[in-house]
Order: sequence, then structure tokens, then C-alpha cells
Amino acid sequence: MNHFFTLLISAILLCSATFAQEPNPKADGYKGIWFELGQKGEYGDKYSGGLGTYTAKHRPLAVYSPEANKTFFTYGG
Repeated sequence: MNHFFTLLISAILLCSATFAQEPNPKADGYKGIWFELGQKGEYGDKYSGGLGTYTAKHRPLAVYSPEANKTFFTYGG
């Protein structure tokens, strides 16, 4: 009897979690965050670039994808 209730509660939780989630919208490509200070000079903006290339308070982050069999490195904070 105990196994029946465990199975019943597990099935209810699994079904409710499945219906509660909405699919993520598909992006049409990588959208990086561009950083600039607005200090325009002769050769363009000073200290500009992808956000992962600047700002010392960001930490490196690695995420492994088993489907791609690759590790992706990024920055966040």
C-alpha cells in the first residue's frame, strides 16, 4: 500500500511539472552582450568589446553539454 501512494504522488508531481513549463523561445543565433564606455576616439570606442573580454568582477564559468560532447566556457557575474 505504501508503494501505491509513493507511485501515485510521484505520477502527480511529474505530470504537474510537465504542464507547468513553457518551452523556451528559439534564438536565431548567439546574442552577445557588447560593452562600451562611450569614450569615442580616433579608432573607435575605447575599452569596448564583448562583455566577457572586460570587467574584472566577472567569473569564468564552464558548462559541459553531453549532447554536443563539448565544454563551453563563458563569463558571468
